[in-house]
Amino acid sequence: MIINLGKTKEIIFYNPRVIPNYTPPPIFGIEQVSSAKLLLVYIQENFSCDIHFKHIITVSSQRLHIL
Repeated sequence: MIINLGKTKEIIFYNPRVIPNYTPPPIFGIEQVSSAKLLLVYIQENFSCDIHFKHIITVSSQRLHIL
């Protein structure tokens, strides 16, 4: 299997109640991100839905403005 490094992202999930004291170093050629879009849903490293809700509200208000 060939991995497309241009599209590959790495998210390190952690418990939001506990501050992570160790973050592993990034893998060479793979970007480490705090959130990513997967199957039209934004996923965050702390299991929060803030970015997804903000995106839905923004798209909805833009479409409502067109009407």
